[in-house]
Amino acid sequence: MVDNKCSEDDLLEDYPPFMTTKQVAACGIKSVNGLNADRSLGVGLPFIKIGNVVRYRKSDVIAYVNSHVFTSTAEAKVAS
Repeated sequence: MVDNKCSEDDLLEDYPPFMTTKQVAACGIKSVNGLNADRSLGVGLPFIKIGNVVRYRKSDVIAYVNSHVFTSTAEAKVAS
């Protein structure tokens, strides 16, 4: 893996600590539909659900991005 890790200081600095599905999708990580499907399947980004409200912790979004940094497609396939 590459050492180019993102931190809260340089990634998503304009977003609140708890992000909506639309805010996460706006970052280009996954679409709203993709995030919704992942939640249904129990995969992908961890989320918080209180009543009908779904939020993603900004720190979890950053960790998710950092866990998907590769130097080659072969490396990415091994990690899947």
